Amino acid sequence: MERKHADGSTWKGLYLYWFEQSLETCVDNRLQALKGEGFISNSKADIWTMISNTIEENEWDLLKLVGDQMLPHKQLNIPNLLKTRIQK
Repeated sequence: MERKHADGSTWKGLYLYWFEQSLETCVDNRLQALKGEGFISNSKADIWTMISNTIEENEWDLLKLVGDQMLPHKQLNIPNLLKTRIQK
C-alpha cells in the first residue's frame, strides 16, 4: 500500500531502500529501536506492549502532524523526534 500525497509524491518513491528490505526485518528493526528507547517492552516472548504514559500529548500531536501533513521529500533529518525514555 502506497499513500500518494496531493502532489503525487510518496515516501516509497523517494526512499525505496526503506521498502526493499523484508517486512520481517523492517518490523524487527523498528521493534528493537522502540524497545531500546524505552517506548515498548516484551517481557513475555512474542508479546510487545507499550509502556503506559510514555508518549506525552504534545508528542502525539507531533507524530500526527508528521504522519498526516509532512509531504515526502529528500534530506529528511529528524534524528530525535521523540526524546528517549531510557536514562543514559
